[in-house]
Amino acid sequence: MISIASEKVLIVDDSPLSRQIMSKMLSDLGVEVLTAESGAEALEMFQKHDLAIIVMDVMMNDMDGFAAARKIRHLEHPNSHVPIIFVTATLGDTDHVFKGYDSGAVDYLLKPVDSKPLQSKVQVFCELHAQRRVIDRKNRELQKHIDEIETLRGLIPICASCKSVRDDAGFWQSIEGYFAEHSTTRLSHSICPDCAERLYPDVASENRESN
Repeated sequence: MISIASEKVLIVDDSPLSRQIMSKMLSDLGVEVLTAESGAEALEMFQKHDLAIIVMDVMMNDMDGFAAARKIRHLEHPNSHVPIIFVTATLGDTDHVFKGYDSGAVDYLLKPVDSKPLQSKVQVFCELHAQRRVIDRKNRELQKHIDEIETLRGLIPICASCKSVRDDAGFWQSIEGYFAEHSTTRLSHSICPDCAERLYPDVASENRESN
């Protein structure tokens, strides 16, 4: 199972007691719990942290949850589609529910919040976010390897005499060392027929006679 220990969850509620209760519930998951007491503060926290999920109260004094969610969705931010779970005292009518989903909600929870549904939903989204981060990291590593391969396909400065290779920093090193540092390719040494004739004429002569 993928670890969610480094995942960040933001709780937004203008009630200090509600923030405290939900923070305690989520701390059992081992995630990092952040809190905001208003929609405006939630926007600030969102832009500072890579959040796995936001748990947000619908009714708040300065800015309701719907308005805060819409602002987050319209920000030019790589994580602007962060999952948002709304917390409300009542689901009310159908229009109320659709308004929440239109503003960016992925789910609703009723107050008083039950710990098991909250923990279950948050854990799922934290795992998804953790998996996405792993994929992003592997993609970056893959792109790095591709770039290195493209470099190897280009012009490699090599000494005409000793065959040392000049790296990007301007230092000269053996061709074996260069390939070991810039590629997964490893060099295997042998002797070509011409060099064998020059270095070991007796052996080369014997081989010719035997053939």
